[in-house]
Amino acid sequence: MTSFRKKIANFFYGIGRRKYQSLTYTSEEKARQPYFDPITLGRLKGAKLAEDVLLDILSVITKENFGDAILTRNAADFDTDDIIDLETKIDELEWPDSPRGMLLKSSYMANVKKDIKTSGGLSTFGFSPLGELPNLMGFSFSKFNRLPDNGEKLQGFIVYPSAIMVALAPIAPTANVMKQLSTYTTYTDPQTGLTFEYRAWGDADTDASKEIIECNYGFGVGEKAALKRIVSE
Repeated sequence: MTSFRKKIANFFYGIGRRKYQSLTYTSEEKARQPYFDPITLGRLKGAKLAEDVLLDILSVITKENFGDAILTRNAADFDTDDIIDLETKIDELEWPDSPRGMLLKSSYMANVKKDIKTSGGLSTFGFSPLGELPNLMGFSFSKFNRLPDNGEKLQGFIVYPSAIMVALAPIAPTANVMKQLSTYTTYTDPQTGLTFEYRAWGDADTDASKEIIECNYGFGVGEKAALKRIVSE
């Protein structure tokens, strides 16, 4: 068995991480509190869960795992010239043209937007209705502010999909457990690719409705050359 196959085998054997968000409320709370909205609360908890899982997965982005940073730059000095230089460096490393992703903190993203605005290129580049950057210099952009610092001042990274291995492993309830649930379903978020499980049930003794959103997963370092870190000074 090759070392890569051993890595894959050990990775899948090690799947067992679980994060969740729960919500419990009584019939009285739902009936008597006009501003109580379990659907909105559930969405907020789902967003928090997605952030927590991503932060956990991104914890592997360290110098030890992916080498020296490809760029050291503070947010105030980061602009479209840096993106052009990064495109050139990645081309010289002979990365495939697509898909290439770049994830940055919002302070870095904002400076790029200002640079484009100053140059008069807003209409040319075509921001989304939410103000998101379009595909630029061959990179698709994402924003995430909760990047793990790891003591290495991580501010963003360039990535090809093979850099980090992620496996999602929903645990379906047994038939006996399913009888106790009013709802069980899974949902895959199109933006992150994460699969979440939703369970809901009621406790008649305490008059409580209970809901849980959870994610069962595992992750590990994949191809070390497929991710390049961006750090601050």
